[in-house]
Amino acid sequence: MELRLFLEFAVGFSMAGDDSDHESSITLLEGELGVGAHVMQRRDPVNRAEAPECPSSRAALHPRSFVIATPHLISGPIKRPAVTLLVSLNARPFNVAVPGFGGVEAHAAFVGAGQERVLRARNCDLLSVNIEPGHVLFRPLQQALGERPLQRVPAAREVLDLLQLCFKAVVPGEPHLEILVELCENAGFAVDRSLRPRNRANELMATVDDAIPGRASLSQLANTLRLSESRLSHLFVEEVGVPLRTYLLWRRYRLALSRLSSQTTFTQLASDTGFADAAHLTRTFVGYLGFSPRRVVNSCFIQDLASR
Repeated sequence: MELRLFLEFAVGFSMAGDDSDHESSITLLEGELGVGAHVMQRRDPVNRAEAPECPSSRAALHPRSFVIATPHLISGPIKRPAVTLLVSLNARPFNVAVPGFGGVEAHAAFVGAGQERVLRARNCDLLSVNIEPGHVLFRPLQQALGERPLQRVPAAREVLDLLQLCFKAVVPGEPHLEILVELCENAGFAVDRSLRPRNRANELMATVDDAIPGRASLSQLANTLRLSESRLSHLFVEEVGVPLRTYLLWRRYRLALSRLSSQTTFTQLASDTGFADAAHLTRTFVGYLGFSPRRVVNSCFIQDLASR
């Protein structure tokens, strides 16, 4: 991989297997960061009653990803319809608790789409890259993870250095595709490097996106695509990888995030982005991000790069 090219990209843009399979081809950080054979260990579950906290963070909405950079995060139970790459960038491990799996300590890991977890990342400079439906890596990662809730990721120092650029930027950048593919391979996932867009999936998602912020019904969307409601529901999961209603709610949430700082009231924001009311908006924010819209406004700088 041409790291020099990616370095130029990352600076211009301004922005978590079996370890033994890769030790001969990459230099693992086994000393300072402890990334390697013991990068991930089961621990006691995180205390779910611990108060959520995130004093400050920066986030960027990219066309098919959502990137968050924060020096410190304690979350409540959250789950997103995105495969999440979590990376600590300052030698401090984070802890992820998954129902039925226990607590896991790691420096880098992929968390499956729709997987509930509680995250404790104390002072660890956490980069969270949420790879959403429609991203060329979403389906490959979803299929590679299968039933596993999460997977550790050995990372070479040069890769962490490049991700550090993403973390330190005023607007967190999306890691270059080559970096994400390398991390997939380090995790033991077989990824086809040709990675072509799924045309049928793009057509389905575009139809739903065009209906937002309106409240189009399943029947209306099916009529637009000249499909039956049952066929549309089945086809959407088959092609996109998540249920249509799940995708629709996530896209409304992204729209609300992009407009969060410009709205006078949360009631108006909910109305403008297609939520039933402010309570529905708040429940969605807490479920996806772990914090209410008010907490996000007060502690997070969000930049929308997807609409540019």
